[in-house]
Amino acid sequence: MAELILEDARFLWSINELENFRTLWEQGKSISEISKRLHETPDNITLLIIDQAQKGKINR
Repeated sequence: MAELILEDARFLWSINELENFRTLWEQGKSISEISKRLHETPDNITLLIIDQAQKGKINR
């Protein structure tokens, strides 16, 4: 038996959205603040943080 996970997660982001995210992240904004500014769920922002950190696009 198997279960699909993260089926409501967002995995496609525009270049502009990624740049906006990285700017907010480098300004030290919280996940909650970034979520509000980008009109996204905190879960999707958390997944984006993981992705961008693994790719070396953000630090901290």
